[in-house]
Amino acid sequence: MLAERAESTEARSLGLMHRTSLGQNEGMIFRFEESGYLTFWMYNTKIPLTIVFLNEKLQIVDIQEMLPCVQRTADLCRTYTSRGLARYALELNKGFTDKHGIKVGDQVTIERKE
Repeated sequence: MLAERAESTEARSLGLMHRTSLGQNEGMIFRFEESGYLTFWMYNTKIPLTIVFLNEKLQIVDIQEMLPCVQRTADLCRTYTSRGLARYALELNKGFTDKHGIKVGDQVTIERKE
Protein backbone atom coordinates (compact mmCIF):
# COMPACT_ATOMS: atom_id res chain seq x y z
CA MET A 1 0.00 0.00 0.00
CA LEU A 2 1.10 3.57 -0.62
CA ALA A 3 0.58 6.14 2.13
CA GLU A 4 0.94 9.88 1.79
CA ARG A 5 2.88 11.39 4.72
CA ALA A 6 1.41 14.01 7.04
CA GLU A 7 4.35 15.02 9.23
CA SER A 8 4.01 18.78 9.64
CA THR A 9 1.43 20.38 11.92
CA GLU A 10 -0.32 21.85 8.87
CA ALA A 11 -0.41 18.54 6.97
CA ARG A 12 -1.72 16.70 10.05
CA SER A 13 -4.44 19.33 10.54
CA LEU A 14 -5.61 19.07 6.93
CA GLY A 15 -5.32 15.28 6.65
CA LEU A 16 -7.81 13.89 4.14
CA MET A 17 -10.29 16.77 4.48
CA HIS A 18 -12.28 17.76 1.40
CA ARG A 19 -11.18 14.74 -0.66
CA THR A 20 -13.91 12.81 -2.41
CA SER A 21 -12.00 9.58 -2.97
CA LEU A 22 -8.99 7.57 -1.87
CA GLY A 23 -7.34 4.89 -3.98
CA GLN A 24 -8.08 1.28 -3.05
CA ASN A 25 -4.52 0.70 -1.78
CA GLU A 26 -3.76 4.23 -0.63
CA GLY A 27 -3.85 6.00 2.70
CA MET A 28 -2.30 8.73 4.79
CA ILE A 29 0.17 8.22 7.64
CA PHE A 30 0.49 10.73 10.45
CA ARG A 31 3.73 10.85 12.45
CA PHE A 32 3.94 12.64 15.79
CA GLU A 33 7.03 13.75 17.71
CA GLU A 34 6.01 11.82 20.84
CA SER A 35 3.72 8.96 21.77
CA GLY A 36 0.39 9.81 23.35
CA TYR A 37 -3.32 9.15 23.15
CA LEU A 38 -3.94 10.46 19.64
CA THR A 39 -7.29 12.04 18.78
CA PHE A 40 -8.75 12.46 15.29
CA TRP A 41 -12.04 13.73 13.92
CA MET A 42 -13.80 13.63 10.58
CA TYR A 43 -14.69 17.30 10.19
CA ASN A 44 -14.87 18.16 6.46
CA THR A 45 -13.83 14.58 5.63
CA LYS A 46 -16.09 13.03 3.03
CA ILE A 47 -14.65 9.49 2.88
CA PRO A 48 -15.49 6.83 5.51
CA LEU A 49 -12.17 5.69 6.94
CA THR A 50 -10.49 3.10 9.11
CA ILE A 51 -7.81 4.49 11.40
CA VAL A 52 -4.95 2.30 12.58
CA PHE A 53 -2.98 3.55 15.58
CA LEU A 54 0.65 2.38 15.87
CA ASN A 55 3.08 2.61 18.77
CA GLU A 56 6.72 3.69 18.42
CA LYS A 57 7.67 0.09 17.49
CA LEU A 58 5.08 0.17 14.65
CA GLN A 59 2.85 -2.36 16.37
CA ILE A 60 -0.90 -1.82 15.96
CA VAL A 61 -2.43 -0.74 19.28
CA ASP A 62 -5.94 0.14 18.05
CA ILE A 63 -8.17 0.12 14.96
CA GLN A 64 -11.35 2.19 14.66
CA GLU A 65 -13.92 2.86 11.94
CA MET A 66 -14.60 6.57 11.34
CA LEU A 67 -17.60 8.03 9.55
CA PRO A 68 -17.76 11.46 7.87
CA CYS A 69 -19.08 14.26 10.05
CA VAL A 70 -21.94 16.13 8.42
CA GLN A 71 -22.01 18.89 11.06
CA ARG A 72 -21.21 22.42 9.96
CA THR A 73 -19.40 23.13 13.21
CA ALA A 74 -16.24 21.19 14.08
CA ASP A 75 -17.11 21.11 17.79
CA LEU A 76 -20.12 18.90 17.01
CA CYS A 77 -18.06 16.20 15.30
CA ARG A 78 -17.27 12.97 17.10
CA THR A 79 -13.64 12.39 18.07
CA TYR A 80 -11.74 9.10 17.81
CA THR A 81 -9.00 8.61 20.42
CA SER A 82 -6.49 5.76 20.43
CA ARG A 83 -7.09 3.20 23.18
CA GLY A 84 -3.34 2.94 23.74
CA LEU A 85 -0.27 5.13 23.45
CA ALA A 86 0.47 5.75 19.77
CA ARG A 87 3.06 7.64 17.77
CA TYR A 88 1.61 7.05 14.30
CA ALA A 89 -1.86 6.89 12.81
CA LEU A 90 -2.69 5.44 9.42
CA GLU A 91 -5.96 6.39 7.71
CA LEU A 92 -7.28 3.91 5.14
CA ASN A 93 -10.51 3.30 3.27
CA LYS A 94 -13.15 1.98 5.64
CA GLY A 95 -12.98 -1.81 5.81
CA PHE A 96 -9.38 -2.11 4.54
CA THR A 97 -8.17 -3.84 7.70
CA ASP A 98 -11.03 -6.37 7.69
CA LYS A 99 -10.52 -7.10 4.01
CA HIS A 100 -6.80 -7.76 4.53
CA GLY A 101 -6.97 -9.52 7.92
CA ILE A 102 -5.10 -6.73 9.74
CA LYS A 103 -5.63 -6.71 13.51
CA VAL A 104 -4.45 -5.19 16.80
CA GLY A 105 -1.04 -6.59 17.71
CA ASP A 106 0.16 -6.90 14.11
CA GLN A 107 3.52 -5.40 13.19
CA VAL A 108 3.73 -2.81 10.39
CA THR A 109 6.72 -2.10 8.17
CA ILE A 110 7.23 1.36 6.69
CA GLU A 111 9.48 1.97 3.72
CA ARG A 112 10.14 5.60 2.87
CA LYS A 113 10.28 6.62 -0.75
CA GLU A 114 11.56 10.10 -1.47
